[in-house]
Amino acid sequence: TEQPKGITYSVADLSSPDPLPDLLQPVDTVVAQYLLPYASTRVELRKMCESAAYALSSGGKFVSIVSFMNDDIKATSGGMIKSVPLGWSITWDGAPKDGMSTEFTLFDNSIDEAKKRVSLPNTLWSKKSIEDALIESGFESVKWV
Repeated sequence: TEQPKGITYSVADLSSPDPLPDLLQPVDTVVAQYLLPYASTRVELRKMCESAAYALSSGGKFVSIVSFMNDDIKATSGGMIKSVPLGWSITWDGAPKDGMSTEFTLFDNSIDEAKKRVSLPNTLWSKKSIEDALIESGFESVKWV
């Protein structure tokens, strides 16, 4: 038989207007994959960061995977950046800017792209905007890996 590991998994909506009503107690780690790009305004971005901070116990960590505005996107004038080997593309209208609305598409690159794909609305924030939202929400530091 397996020995208990002392791990409890909880699910919460970090975009909820209520401060995580279903959370029974603070947690050591909050994990959010591709959550922050769903914030379409700076207010929503900060709210998500505040909710993550609220859920954490003292010394806890917020671990997140995010897409963000980088130099490749800033240098692209065509409104699209794509990685066929990794199976994704990001498209947008107008000049690249912090907080711009995009469409993030994942596709199966082993077959015809048009056959298997999913597109999601995303907002691309600069690292600075994400860092500012985290610091303003009570996080002491931000580490990019």
